[in-house]
Amino acid sequence: MTGVQFGVAGLGSTIVCMLRKEKFKSFGLTRKNIVKAIIETIGCFLPYICYVFASGQFDGFHPFHIAITDEVIASGIPAPISS
Repeated sequence: MTGVQFGVAGLGSTIVCMLRKEKFKSFGLTRKNIVKAIIETIGCFLPYICYVFASGQFDGFHPFHIAITDEVIASGIPAPISS
């Protein structure tokens, strides 16, 4: 699922940058303070992830699951293709 999420969110931007010979720096992405940013991100989300596992609320990794996903699926709009 992580690969799919990168494919949707990051791969397109990476390909466009390569084709246009642009640098990620032109979009504001720099390596300055990258280690600090990674450590702070882990520090913010690690307690939450531990809480979700400890409380038994983890039911799988769903990167595109948003609040209305269940209602849309229940409505039958995205009908499965079957023969």
